[in-house]
Amino acid sequence: MDFRGQEDVRECDNIRVELQPYIQSQYGSSTTIYQILDDFRANIDPSKDMLVFYDNIFNIATANGVGLDTWGEILVISRTITDPINGKKFTLEDDEYRSLLYYKALANITDASLATLNYMLNKLFPELGGVVFNVIDEKQREDGTFYNNYPMHVRFVFAMYLTDVQLAIFRIGANLIVGAGVGWSLVMVDTDNTFGFNGSLLQPFNNGVFNPYPPNL
Repeated sequence: MDFRGQEDVRECDNIRVELQPYIQSQYGSSTTIYQILDDFRANIDPSKDMLVFYDNIFNIATANGVGLDTWGEILVISRTITDPINGKKFTLEDDEYRSLLYYKALANITDASLATLNYMLNKLFPELGGVVFNVIDEKQREDGTFYNNYPMHVRFVFAMYLTDVQLAIFRIGANLIVGAGVGWSLVMVDTDNTFGFNGSLLQPFNNGVFNPYPPNL
């Protein structure tokens, strides 16, 4: 279609679907260049390459390798992480890195509320089922009123022990999402191999206090 002479090209139904040979104006009368463009268009289909780019680079849900590394540069978090506690370095596999990238993207816009912290924790470790609690240590003043002796503190709880890699990812993640001035702690309990009584600090059977002064027999 030749749009020259049209008062308003937007009125043409197929203006957005018909391919046009966009070339510099000084070559606009060259039939050879037009033929080269037509042959190029007829024999080379870039749509497959565009889909490969979208799946492997652009779409973070399906990206891999270099694609995830590119997302890491955008979100400013590397595939190779360092545990902030013990200094150990780990290079994450694609799935681990993808979860951390999702987490970092959310951390950039989080409101740091307790509901959001729980949502994000399950984005970081969807298979572990961790929970975040607000820590309240209630004390009573002399005038009878009560107060929280442990304010501005949250506790992350997992019902299993994290691996070294998971622990490094968590320690980096926890520092990303808690609010300014809010402390955090981590509790890991292997519930499958833990037995104890409520109120006894999980002491099992046969752990009563020995009487240091037995009666005279």
